Amino acid sequence: MVSKLMVTADILCCLVMAVYVRTRYSRSIMERLEASRTHKEFRLLGIELRTEYAAIKRFKTPLQRFLMPPCEPELKRLEEGQFPGTLTSIRQVYALLSIGQVIVLVLGNGMRSTFLLYCAAMLFAAMVIMLIIFIYTDRTTLPGRKIPRKKAKKQSRWKYNEKQKRPYTAQEKQVIRTAWFLRYGFAFPALILLSGSGVSKTAVIIASLLCIADGVLTEWHFQKRTHAFYCMMQDIMHHTLTPFVHSPGFEKRAEKEGKWLGKIFLILGFSMLLCGIYSAISTFI
Repeated sequence: MVSKLMVTADILCCLVMAVYVRTRYSRSIMERLEASRTHKEFRLLGIELRTEYAAIKRFKTPLQRFLMPPCEPELKRLEEGQFPGTLTSIRQVYALLSIGQVIVLVLGNGMRSTFLLYCAAMLFAAMVIMLIIFIYTDRTTLPGRKIPRKKAKKQSRWKYNEKQKRPYTAQEKQVIRTAWFLRYGFAFPALILLSGSGVSKTAVIIASLLCIADGVLTEWHFQKRTHAFYCMMQDIMHHTLTPFVHSPGFEKRAEKEGKWLGKIFLILGFSMLLCGIYSAISTFI
């Protein structure tokens, strides 16, 4: 029979898929409404929808509201053929299907019925297929959001300047390599040394020395305000790397957010070094 962990995972999957279909459905309708209106018209439309929903909540019973098609006020404002009926059909049955699948799985597991478990598996497969159809239909029918048949080859952000649409020069590549070394050159080896099970005292001491070296080097570049420091901060912030071109606003932000990087590595490195030395000395006492 199915374990409790698998039942819990199945319930979570069904919940996530049902919530995704529900939220994506309403968002897709609003994106279609927004595509055919100006910003002011769309803002006024939002006021109209809130007023209509308030009237529905006031004058209709909970049962009437439950039986209403999902997002009916928004659908009435779309032109015919602007929103695929497939999405509405899936949206209407998906929540009930997910609840039914969970019930069948729980009953089948409790009663130790192979037939019910098989039915639960078939229902889950149907949910996955419907979700794929929902996502594909939504993406291919949204205005201006067609699925590209062939994606353009993405240039390496370490070799190509995306802002100026050109490869980096040799001097720029040197700055980028220094920035890469500042960010990863010491941290990755230290992390590898400390990631194994049963870390030895020697590994801790070596990792601490790497952290100290990283802290000293980073602090030096910060104090000198080198291009490598600003380039490293661009990489940390996921900006396009522009080794010799930095706006005053970016420099101020980089200095504010990066002033503690070297100090943190120094504190971490010396702390680890003291622990490693103390552990090594204690074995001989």
